[in-house]
Amino acid sequence: MSTIEYFQNILISKTRGRRIFLLLLDISILFISYWLTFSFQFNGFENNSKINLNSFYRIIFPNIIFAIVFYIATNQYKALTRFTNSSILYKIGLRNIFIFLIFALSNIFFYKNYLPLVNIIFLCFIATTFMSYSRALIKLLIFKRFTSKKDKKTSKVAIYGAGTAANLLATTISTDKNIEIIGFFDDNPTSWG
Repeated sequence: MSTIEYFQNILISKTRGRRIFLLLLDISILFISYWLTFSFQFNGFENNSKINLNSFYRIIFPNIIFAIVFYIATNQYKALTRFTNSSILYKIGLRNIFIFLIFALSNIFFYKNYLPLVNIIFLCFIATTFMSYSRALIKLLIFKRFTSKKDKKTSKVAIYGAGTAANLLATTISTDKNIEIIGFFDDNPTSWG
C-alpha cells in the first residue's frame, strides 16, 4: 500500500482517524500561518530584538488552543471530506474571521497591539486559504480514488424536485462519476425548463 493510498483510507473512514488527521492538519496550518505573519512583521526572528521564540510561543499557543476548541465545538470535523463544497469552505472562513477577531481583541488588551491589525487580517487570510485549499486537495485525492475504481458502469438518475433539497442532492451525487443525472422532474410549472 502506497502512502497516498494509506492517507486515502484514513480520510475515507468514518472513524476517529480522519478527524484526528484533519485536526492535526489545522494545528499545523495555524502554526505555519502565525509563523509566516510574525516573520513578515518582524523580518525574521533571529535579527530582531523585539521578539524572541519564547514570546512567540506564549502568544500563539493560547490562540491555537482556542481555535481548535472552537472548531471542535462548531463541528468543523463532522462533515465528510469527500463532500466538501463551497458552503463548508464559507463556514471555515466565518469561523476563522471570528477566531482572529478574538485574537485582535486579545492583541489590543493583553499584548498592547503587539501585532498590527493589518497583520492579523493577513494571518486570517493565510489560515483560511491554507485550510480551504487543503480541504479541496483532500477531496481531489479521495475523488481520484473513487474514479480510479475498475467498475466503470454508469447509472442514470432522475431527481424528483427542482428546489434546494434537489440541488443539494445533485451536488452530492455529482461527486460519484458512476452516476449520471439525466434530469429533474417537478410538478411546479415555474421550475420547468
